[in-house]
Amino acid sequence: MGDLLGSSRERLGEGEGRKTLAGFVADENPGFLQLMAHMKELKKVKICFESTGTDNESLPHISKAVQKFAQDGMDTAGVRSLSLDFGNSSGDLLSSVQEYCYLRSLKLRGRLSLLPQFVTSLCGLTELCLSSTNLTGSDLSNLCKLQYLLYLKLVEVDLRSFIIKSGDFPSLRRLCLVVQIPVLPTIRGALPFLVSVQLLCRDLVDLSGVKIEYHERLEEVALDCMVSNKTVEMWETAAKKHPITKGSVSQKD
Repeated sequence: MGDLLGSSRERLGEGEGRKTLAGFVADENPGFLQLMAHMKELKKVKICFESTGTDNESLPHISKAVQKFAQDGMDTAGVRSLSLDFGNSSGDLLSSVQEYCYLRSLKLRGRLSLLPQFVTSLCGLTELCLSSTNLTGSDLSNLCKLQYLLYLKLVEVDLRSFIIKSGDFPSLRRLCLVVQIPVLPTIRGALPFLVSVQLLCRDLVDLSGVKIEYHERLEEVALDCMVSNKTVEMWETAAKKHPITKGSVSQKD
């Protein structure tokens, strides 16, 4: 990284048209921020953290890089996507990102002590994936502020306390839930525009309180491939009564 940033400004200029950044090891080097700042047309960034067991001095620099990348999203026609894998580190570094930001897609993987304001205040966010965050239902309920979200994927151990109420996620079209504990979130008269729901829990039993008849536009229902035949049959029976799905229930690995 140091050799790259120590080269001429002309070499950095060659990266101004780049759309993807990958393959760099940041360590404690603040050059990561400097490099991203020169790539004005950058569209996709994926950052993976590897905990060293000591305080990582690079985290503030990465936080600033994320903020800069998201702020510049307003100038790239809303196509910027960001993926952060915190590994064994804490994702709380996002708590320092407070300013106006814009992203189309965001993926967060790893432990969070709370849902960062950065997520709920993003403008233009249409795709969101949260994986292994260990957030509770009360934390996740703040996601309902994302009025323009079209796709939501949650990969968690337990989503029992997550409640989606009427008026939440008013634009959501696709919902994917990957859980270990076979109790799904409660959906109360919400998600009127939902067209696809994937409920991926191998131990899912019966309909788990989901009423697909309330989702009039629903076109796809998908279950985990390890779900029992009895549960699949119950879903197929419910789907046959739906005017669009008409009994079509797929299974995914």
